[in-house]
Amino acid sequence: GNTARDTSLESFMNRSHALITSVFFASLAAAVGFASFGGNSKPTMLVPVSSDVPAQKAPGGTKIAWETSFENAMTRAKKENKPIFINFSTDWCGVCKQMDENVYPMQNVVEASQKWVMVKIDGDKRADVARAYGVTGFPTLVFAHNSGKPLEMIPGYADPNELSQLLETNFEKNAKAS
Repeated sequence: GNTARDTSLESFMNRSHALITSVFFASLAAAVGFASFGGNSKPTMLVPVSSDVPAQKAPGGTKIAWETSFENAMTRAKKENKPIFINFSTDWCGVCKQMDENVYPMQNVVEASQKWVMVKIDGDKRADVARAYGVTGFPTLVFAHNSGKPLEMIPGYADPNELSQLLETNFEKNAKAS
């Protein structure tokens, strides 16, 4: 029905609002330069948590080993007993292209991805798989058990530090669920 779609849209909107708000406040803190003076009169910087360590590109062109077929990814996940990460995107999705250029090549993401079977699904070409996961927009990032059962779904953009953290926490969640 429409209620599932409405709640996922609502969750996407809340997430987008939270992201825009956090980006705004992080920018504001950076623009001001410092937030407070301690007793010793030295300025204290306010730094957003996600940019404590700027993400670096993986050395020597090391990349994520993407599966291009959902069926192959599921077979590999079961065989290798690894959880599966599904990146639902499309050719026309600008945010997906930004993630391809600025997130997936980063060393922390590439390293975290090695514990996973990573699959890229074109939501237009494989609308059946997108529908099965309740995908309503792109990108949608799905962290799933090797059975395909979702552990977590994230609609929209995730920066490199956020994505590597999500890969780690969902890997642990998967280990506990197994």
